[in-house]
Amino acid sequence: SGCISKHATVNLKEDKLFLSKDGVSSLVTSILGVNMSQGRSYYIEPHLLQRNMAEAVAIEFEGRYLLAVDGYVYVADSRLKEFNKYSGTESYQYEWTLWDNMPVRVWHKDRDYLYFGTADGKIMQMQKDDGRNFTEFYDDIDTPVRCYWDTPYIDFGTISRNKNMKGLWVVLQPNVRTSCDIYYKTRDTIALSPNYTVFADMFDFGSIDFTRFSFLTNDGPHVVSTNRKEKKFSLMQLRFENKNSEPMGIYKVQIEYTISSKYEGR
Repeated sequence: SGCISKHATVNLKEDKLFLSKDGVSSLVTSILGVNMSQGRSYYIEPHLLQRNMAEAVAIEFEGRYLLAVDGYVYVADSRLKEFNKYSGTESYQYEWTLWDNMPVRVWHKDRDYLYFGTADGKIMQMQKDDGRNFTEFYDDIDTPVRCYWDTPYIDFGTISRNKNMKGLWVVLQPNVRTSCDIYYKTRDTIALSPNYTVFADMFDFGSIDFTRFSFLTNDGPHVVSTNRKEKKFSLMQLRFENKNSEPMGIYKVQIEYTISSKYEGR
């Protein structure tokens, strides 16, 4: 496949990425010295291929490939690669993050910061968390940045039996201010059920919130348990969300459940 946008060709940690009509590809050289392309965007192609990719612009910043098109930015991290059934023996796929509401027309970077220009002439600077944990690092012009992660539907090893969830545990990355709204959706419900919020705030004299007071001082991963119960479902989907001006990091999730009666459907 040929290159579709001359402004989206970037070298990401020696991975020569370019944008074609089939998505993001890499130019690699085989052991026989033959140049060939390998796909790198399998996980985002259903979304990406609907965009006007000829107008895409990309940049490398701090080990990430940022591809902007039609108000979205697709972010590939050079550290997060997967060798799986969608990859050949010598190829891999990146894990991707999607940012919306990003009117990027041109990118620019210096040693410390990333900038972009908009179609109407504005120059915007991407904020960075410098370790001081100020809430403005998680705002978009004074509006909190909403982030979430959805799992696929989980069948817990069988679709013919009902399950009863007895509890859920999540390992959160602690921070001075951090929380996570957990939503549950079963196959038999139309919408996500009411959320359950967990916190992993660390004690800090500089930003005490007595409504969320915590003596937690350990800066390692923090296990938070919920007492959420869910009965007689076949499939379940989870959403982990934060819509406040604060970071959110999830390391691991565990669900305790039992297998019960035969699933009859609805």
